[in-house]
Amino acid sequence: MIIQTGKRTPKKELLPPPYFSQADGTIISRENIKNGATFVVPPIAQAKAGDRLSLFSYAEESGFSTTLELSEQHLGKPLQFNVLAIHFVNTDWVDASYVLKQGESENLSNKSMYKVTD
Repeated sequence: MIIQTGKRTPKKELLPPPYFSQADGTIISRENIKNGATFVVPPIAQAKAGDRLSLFSYAEESGFSTTLELSEQHLGKPLQFNVLAIHFVNTDWVDASYVLKQGESENLSNKSMYKVTD
């Protein structure tokens, strides 16, 4: 019998998933993203000025990432980021996620998964 003692660290809730505004549900049509796509992070209730927001999107042959230091103007509203159309070439899928870094603490989002079609 094994008995563990000590404090248990509660599991953090994942932040709401990001999305691509051109998606229809979980489908992204290349026809709709000829000029690129818009990666949207929903409002993050616990975000504060000075926090760092890192975005990630991966596909079979490419990746997109960027980091933004949040200011007062970013708080309480969806944040939009442009992703070049080339990110969606030669792939059948793409995902999207983000990390909110507050000091040494990192808060992860749920991941969104999309099928990319012609």
